[in-house]
Amino acid sequence: KPLFWANQAKEAEAYEKLIYALHPPEHADGANHLLSFREQGGVAALGKKENEDKLLRIMRTIRYPNVEGLVDLASTDGLTLPRLTTILHFHHPAFPIYSKDLVEGLNRLGIPCVYREEVSEESVADYAGVVASLDRIKTGVTFENVPESNCFLTRVVEGALVQYAREARDQPLGKPY
Repeated sequence: KPLFWANQAKEAEAYEKLIYALHPPEHADGANHLLSFREQGGVAALGKKENEDKLLRIMRTIRYPNVEGLVDLASTDGLTLPRLTTILHFHHPAFPIYSKDLVEGLNRLGIPCVYREEVSEESVADYAGVVASLDRIKTGVTFENVPESNCFLTRVVEGALVQYAREARDQPLGKPY
């Protein structure tokens, strides 16, 4: 619980407003607004009709936990997997936001995961591994260990892992902090 709340302290109120106000993003401008909120910059190429249509089709048809369709956006200039999963998360909050800190948190728990910026078949497979890892972790979380929040359990576990990675960064891998 403390790790999740430490992570949420920076953005909880703004996050909850966005998740309800902009869920799901209906166009490229909405997607870029989400990216700005997460301080990831915008993706001008999403403004192109063919890219916007592709993004909206994927967001409309994707079903948890299958992420294979994300590969269709691999050729979109400026779109990274962290940016794409941010948009995906605000469309479907059960999907985590892929980040270096999340992958580091999983690695520190002994769960081997890989972080890659680009959108490719390989990186989408890596993201699928992160989704599966979070699902495994969530099955062991009892209700006593879940803070009262309007966030999906994925977000709670993700937030705790991100904060764990940040706090443990000065500690060597394999050593408890």
